[in-house]
Amino acid sequence: MSAEFAKTHLREHLVSLLVGPVAEGFWSIYDSAKELCERNGQMDQLLRTVQNMLTRIPDWNEATLTTEEERIVKQTKCTYMDDLLMGVFISYMKAFANLHYRGSQSELKIDFQRPNLSKFIHELYKVSARKFWQVAYFFKTVGVTAEQQARNRQDIEKMIAECMEQ
Repeated sequence: MSAEFAKTHLREHLVSLLVGPVAEGFWSIYDSAKELCERNGQMDQLLRTVQNMLTRIPDWNEATLTTEEERIVKQTKCTYMDDLLMGVFISYMKAFANLHYRGSQSELKIDFQRPNLSKFIHELYKVSARKFWQVAYFFKTVGVTAEQQARNRQDIEKMIAECMEQ
């Protein structure tokens, strides 16, 4: 098994586990915004409210992050997600090291800290939230056909997967 195959397989497995639950997390944010707007009689402010909630994601506290990590692990039933994330990081570092060694005889030293699943999930939310802020209308469900909603859901999941690549 080649290093490139392992890198791709591990990354795709992690993406397949995280994209759905993270998308559900964003839909939960939309639902909270919708409830707030309904309560305040400001449905015309729904997308702006979603955007405001998206801008708060970088400020999530440890309790919120822990709850979100636990929700994702429980939903995926993946007890080895932390190890999978570590495998992805190691496979990328090995690929990077192989590129370096091909062009150089010098020793490559990499300062590496074990990735934290909670921090990774938070970074994924932050990067995704920046993208979703620009296209908050993807979350709109009122006055949108079921077909368009399905396309929007697919686009949201694709964007999360692309953000994982970053």
